[in-house]
Amino acid sequence: MTRRSALLFPAFLTFTLAIFSCKTPKNIYYAKEIIDSSQVVTIPQISIPVPLIQPYDLLLITFYGKGIDMTLMLNNFGGLETVKVFQSSTSEALRPGYLVSPEGFIVLPQLGQIKVAGLTLSQLKADLTEKASRLMVEPSVIVKFSSFKVTVIGEVASRGSITSQREKLTIFEALGLSGDITIYGLKDKVKVIRTQDTTTIIGELDLTSKDAFKSEFFYLKPNDVVYVPSNGFQQQQQTLNSVFPIVSIGVSIITLVVTFLALSRN
Repeated sequence: MTRRSALLFPAFLTFTLAIFSCKTPKNIYYAKEIIDSSQVVTIPQISIPVPLIQPYDLLLITFYGKGIDMTLMLNNFGGLETVKVFQSSTSEALRPGYLVSPEGFIVLPQLGQIKVAGLTLSQLKADLTEKASRLMVEPSVIVKFSSFKVTVIGEVASRGSITSQREKLTIFEALGLSGDITIYGLKDKVKVIRTQDTTTIIGELDLTSKDAFKSEFFYLKPNDVVYVPSNGFQQQQQTLNSVFPIVSIGVSIITLVVTFLALSRN
């Protein structure tokens, strides 16, 4: 190694490490095929899943009909459980509703214990309307989830549970409510964790492809968990940041030694 190359090598090594430590992560667009297309893109609509009532769901049930006394009895909200809901903003809110027991039951005033787990909201509405008809004239029942809750974790701007008052929620809506995926998240490997009875299903969506709109996980279900994995850039950056000072000290020592040796030969 010549004297000149010996002096340039440490500087080159330091410059190379600095370049790699400042590398910008690759940006990945949502549904790039649609963005790049100048034509109208038509995607067949997939069927919207009908959520089933599960243990620990919170239900709002309201009865209407002729006979004020019986209506008030059936709508005895003093019998509703009030549960504490933890929101992503770390604030707490109290939300009334009938909490489905671990065994899948709720207890209604005048109607007693009713099995609800595994039913759709429409099925429960029909069942309650039939039961209420024994107590009141021309009953009408409204049944809905107190909130449509999903949890979003991983590389998003705001992690935590989000709620919607509607009975359907898409993966894009959930990510939007979470502040979107950060530049460190993998948009092509988003996981949806779904529990059905005693089975846990994990699905993967490539949100950079229009095929995501056809996935069975495009529409979320209550209590789904959305996980956005990291692209690893932050971990690499942390490793480089921890190694760079050591390498810099080593390069400085090598530079001093080489310079000393070069000067001593003169």
